[in-house]
This record gives sequence, structure tokens and C-alpha cells, in this order.
Amino acid sequence: MSQLVARILLALFVVPLGLIVYFISLFLFESNRRSYSDNSYEITLVATGVITWVFTAAYWMLLWRRQIRWSAQRITGTVLLFPAAAFIACVIGALFNHVERNIGYGFGGVIAPLAWLIGTIILWRETKAERAARITLTSADGVTCPTCGYNLTGLSDARCPECGTKFTLNDLFARQPHREAARLEKEISE
Repeated sequence: MSQLVARILLALFVVPLGLIVYFISLFLFESNRRSYSDNSYEITLVATGVITWVFTAAYWMLLWRRQIRWSAQRITGTVLLFPAAAFIACVIGALFNHVERNIGYGFGGVIAPLAWLIGTIILWRETKAERAARITLTSADGVTCPTCGYNLTGLSDARCPECGTKFTLNDLFARQPHREAARLEKEISE
């Protein structure tokens, strides 16, 4: 299994694990609560939401930190997502608070980490320039279609599945851009 596939599978567990942390935290707070004041349950729900959010953010950052090309814009955006997600959670919590007081606090505690996750997914997406640079790096050792640039590495047929052009293996290898640059470099040095 490749590392990317493993990361994607682990990413699927972030929400279920977050819910488990939420309910375990809620249980622990409730079992250790001594007094039953008017605001104690709301404080418990907010604290449980914060613990869940810290867990979710730490899990997500550890999972993807090396895959992201961190720029000043991405770092700033990731930090600003925290108050933005908290604001969204407060608005949704306030809307549900009219239904029943504690439901709003509970929803807010679950919505904040989910909003932050969605925000990071949008913010951390690969840009077109980053994708082009990545493809250029990976195709330097690979075989690409001279007609359309499709990566043919690993295919057993000398036909491009993207554009349909057929090649002989000799022609395909001779027309690789990195091989042409290496040949020219060799000719110049001789």
C-alpha cells in the first residue's frame, strides 16, 4: 500500500475518531461533575468541543503536514480558520439554541472542528503551478507522451490512453524531453 493511500484511509477516520473523543470527554466530564449549576452542562459541552477540536486539528496536521507546501499564505490561512470555524460554530449553535438550550452547545462543539477541516481541505489544495511543478518532477524520470504529455510510466502498451497516439518503443524513448536535454548536453560537452 502506498503512503498516499494509507494517508487517505487514515483521513477517513478523523471524523469517527473525533466523535469518539467527543463522547469519551463528555462522559468523563459528566461522571466527574460534582455540582449541577445552571451553566455547568453548557461549560461541559464547550470544553468537550474544544478537546475534540484540539484532537482533530492535531490528528489532521500530523497526517498531512509533510504533504502540504507550506507558504506564508497557507500558514496564515490555517491559523485564521480557527476563529472563522469558531464563529460558524457559534452562529449554528445560536440557531439551535432556540430549539433547546443544550443542543446548540452540542452542535457548536461538533461543527467547529468540521468547519475547520473543510476549510483546510479548501486552503491546502494544490495550485495549478504546484501541480505543474510536481508533474514536471515526476515525469523527469518517467515516460511521457510526446503528443499530449500524458504520463505513460507503468503502461505495457506503447499507445497513449489519453490521446490514442501509437509509438514504437524506440521512437517513444527518443522523443522524451529530458532525454533530449541530456543528449544535447552530452553533445555540447564533447
